[in-house]
Amino acid sequence: MPYRRLENFVVEDEKLFFKVFKTNPCIMSISEINSGMYYRVNDAFLTALGYDLEERRKYWIRSCNFLQYR
Repeated sequence: MPYRRLENFVVEDEKLFFKVFKTNPCIMSISEINSGMYYRVNDAFLTALGYDLEERRKYWIRSCNFLQYR
């Protein structure tokens, strides 16, 4: 029974996180540093950079020069 309660808590916590992430007015993304692949971006990111959801799937962090590699 405690495992089920913990699992429900995690699911609800993830829902809250992604709701806040998606509606945040600041540009936000979740990406993988080694490959440079975006996993998630919020609506502000898409609006600011002029991408739609399908276009976002094609781009890499390195091509946008968001991170400086040494």
